[in-house]
Amino acid sequence: MTRKDMAKMNESQDQNLPLSSSLEFSTDHLSDRELQVLLLAAKGQTDHSIANVLGIGFPTVGTYWSRIRVKLGPYNRTELVAKFIRARANQTLDLLRAENASLLAQLEANARSFKAILNGHVFFESVLKSVPDGILVMDQEGIIHYSNVAAEEVFGYGQQELSLKHIQILVPDSLQHEHATHKKNFMANPSHRRLGEHFGTSAKMKDGTEFPVLITLNSTTIEEEIFVICIVRRLEP
Repeated sequence: MTRKDMAKMNESQDQNLPLSSSLEFSTDHLSDRELQVLLLAAKGQTDHSIANVLGIGFPTVGTYWSRIRVKLGPYNRTELVAKFIRARANQTLDLLRAENASLLAQLEANARSFKAILNGHVFFESVLKSVPDGILVMDQEGIIHYSNVAAEEVFGYGQQELSLKHIQILVPDSLQHEHATHKKNFMANPSHRRLGEHFGTSAKMKDGTEFPVLITLNSTTIEEEIFVICIVRRLEP
């Protein structure tokens, strides 16, 4: 594997952030090559494919698996990959929670009126345009009043195309009833709510493609009207 290939792989690993020791297990003490083997396996590669991608022999891949088990525990290959994917997803969720909290703090500190914000408050627009996650703002009925550029890109819609559309258009058909129930329960008792920790949350693009997501919901009351702020991050292995 060339340095360019290595750089490309690392770039796709969420900037190669180390997994926190507070997660199910930590990969901090794995070598770069061991981490590459685990990462490729998580992307669905067989050991033969991993050997070809890394330019090493098939038996050598087995040796790396043995070293990984010594460091992470006596799990089989499937268990190691599952734990690795879950740990990375949890890390992504932790980052999403922190970014969400920071964003809400900024909005609450600078917004006097939600309606004024929707009419083009400079601070609101500058903050949301800089956030890499998709952000949707909807009313109690589920009508979308705002979507940032990231949200439009995640769901495959053009600029302002989601405006005044119902949130149900972003929900897979198989989850429509369940989502309607969740929305009803949430609006009855608005609170901070997280979805997707166990890969059970899916969303739907404009072309009908379904994909896994991590979602954070928050409610805010402005002039006696409840609005829901939904932050969406596409979940990649």
